[in-house]
Amino acid sequence: MEEGVPAPVASLITALSPMFLLVLGALRHGERVTRRRVAGFAVSLAGLLVISHARGSVAGASALPVAVACLAPLCWSIHSSLSKPVARDVPPFLWTCLYLFAGGIPLLLALPWAGGREMLALDGAGWAALLYLSLLCSIGGFAVWAWLVKHLKVSTAGLTTFLNPPLTLASKAVLVALFPATFTFSVLPLEVLGGAVVLAGLAVAILR
Repeated sequence: MEEGVPAPVASLITALSPMFLLVLGALRHGERVTRRRVAGFAVSLAGLLVISHARGSVAGASALPVAVACLAPLCWSIHSSLSKPVARDVPPFLWTCLYLFAGGIPLLLALPWAGGREMLALDGAGWAALLYLSLLCSIGGFAVWAWLVKHLKVSTAGLTTFLNPPLTLASKAVLVALFPATFTFSVLPLEVLGGAVVLAGLAVAILR
């Protein structure tokens, strides 16, 4: 988003993860792409379109940053697909710690030149935010994802990423109510409608 990817486009890019995992689930793991899953995906995608329309225009989006942003759900989907067989032998929490540790080593080595000075300048609130993002969001969230991939089809786990927009809307509403001086954004009725459509599509896709 810093490089010019508008929020509506970023919202739509999140739909690529379940799409990629539907394809990878079929190709690598023999999972059936049923009509219900396709219909649920389409309904949830329609809800995302409503949310993105509420957030503004997609005008001004640059092709290169958007293409780079699309690599994120692609890489994440490939990682999730590759994690499925690993999960049979390695506990989800251990697997999460292993790949985050391996991926974090190069970043730790770069701290003296990028990020180290900013970390030393953090106050208590800044460190609390950093630990929240590192421990709860990264390690905790990714461990839950690894557990889902282990116990569900990868295509089903991928469809749960459609929970992001409704949960983001709920988080916005809670933060505005609790900290009105800090969080000044609003939840638009069209966003609520889009979130409801997303949840409806998810229900169609994964509930029996």
